[in-house]
Amino acid sequence: MHSLLRLETERLILRKPVIKDASELFYAYAQDLKVLKFLSWRAHRSIEDMENTLSGSIYGWITGSSCTWIIEEKKIAQPIGMVELRKDGYKGEIGYVLAYSTWGQGYATEALRTALQAIFQKTELTRISAICDIKNKASEGVMKKSGMQLEGTLRGFLKHPNYSDQPRDCFCYSILKEDAHLLASPHNS
Repeated sequence: MHSLLRLETERLILRKPVIKDASELFYAYAQDLKVLKFLSWRAHRSIEDMENTLSGSIYGWITGSSCTWIIEEKKIAQPIGMVELRKDGYKGEIGYVLAYSTWGQGYATEALRTALQAIFQKTELTRISAICDIKNKASEGVMKKSGMQLEGTLRGFLKHPNYSDQPRDCFCYSILKEDAHLLASPHNS
């Protein structure tokens, strides 16, 4: 796990979170309903809410149950989002979030590809999946550009409380370790 603590690309640093990231992440996205529309958690109401989230993320590193990376844009040297891998035996599920001000610049694809590549190179995981609401075309595009393949539609699978209180249909994408060669080009965004 220690080999995953810090990952780097030409434009981004993915690193283990620290509690002092809470304020910047809170203002960057954690209370922004445009960003949270299709996420499975409600908008944070305070920096303390973000501190609690980060505490859970740090605990995941300690227990080995998850890996959460802060996405930091090198040129501004501040957090702009997160990527989280939740592990389950030989497989995992990954998710990501970015500040609205950074959308459309290829950062999500760059961060996801980098995380996937490192996970397959440095762990025993053989399968990573991700889901997105069927109306979340931007997230679906990130998964496709990151080498993930559509497995199907999960009907009534997940509630997105900032969009609807009803369970929503979601697309499920995945990538296998044997397909990791698809991750070779980090700027395929």
